[in-house]
Amino acid sequence: MSSSKRVIVNTLAQNIRSLLNIGMSLYSARIVLDALGESDYGIFSLVGGVISMLGFITNAMVVSTQRHLSFLYGKGDNDGVHKMFSSGLLLHYLWGILLVLLFVLVRPLVFNSGILNIEASRHVVANSVYLILVISLFVSFITAPFRALFIARENIVFISIVDVIDGALKLGLVFTLYQIPSDRLVVYALIVTGIAVFNLVALAGYGIFKYSECCLIPRRFDTKMMRQMSSFAGWTIYSTGCIVGRTQGLAVVLNHFFGEVINSAYGIAIQVTGAV
Repeated sequence: MSSSKRVIVNTLAQNIRSLLNIGMSLYSARIVLDALGESDYGIFSLVGGVISMLGFITNAMVVSTQRHLSFLYGKGDNDGVHKMFSSGLLLHYLWGILLVLLFVLVRPLVFNSGILNIEASRHVVANSVYLILVISLFVSFITAPFRALFIARENIVFISIVDVIDGALKLGLVFTLYQIPSDRLVVYALIVTGIAVFNLVALAGYGIFKYSECCLIPRRFDTKMMRQMSSFAGWTIYSTGCIVGRTQGLAVVLNHFFGEVINSAYGIAIQVTGAV
């Protein structure tokens, strides 16, 4: 495919994906709110927001990995591409494990210090949701280098297909919440994590099938390349971290003074803003 046609196809794929996912995400938010109730939806938005305060590192690493891969593709350095992807994948594994350990260690501080204003009867459930979403964050972190590979390869069409399926799964599965007699909040957290696993399997599986440099276990890595990616990601982490800290920090402040219900409203507002 010529460069001009690829630009047109990728642009159309992104626009169609955006339109479909906006509609599905906003409608699924309505269903989830109705199924969980205001209080539980607020707990999910709050706990998920606390975790996403460090989850923004994922996006920074995607940008860094994609940038370095694109540079090597442009040079035609196939050997460097193999080393760069393996180095990026290893870096994501290490960062992902560190983030999981960090979130597990700070969990008592988050729930027992009075920072979050959650009803005592929902503390056990909130803790369970917290741990499930930590697993989801780790899976998303491992997915990041594969997403970066597809962007660097300019295969936006496949990413768009996976993202649309992601949105359709979320919309379809949230309807099952009405059939769940047990705690729906935990089930919804499991649904979110399960869809994150689907994204990893889809991108990694097709990537390994399609591109020789793609792998699940780092084969050839270079510490110099890992330092370069970490250094480049640092500036993105700083700028993105400021934005996320402002957004999710406000969620914690609102919760501290007004409780879970206002987090439900704030979570919907953030979702609508993000969709637009």
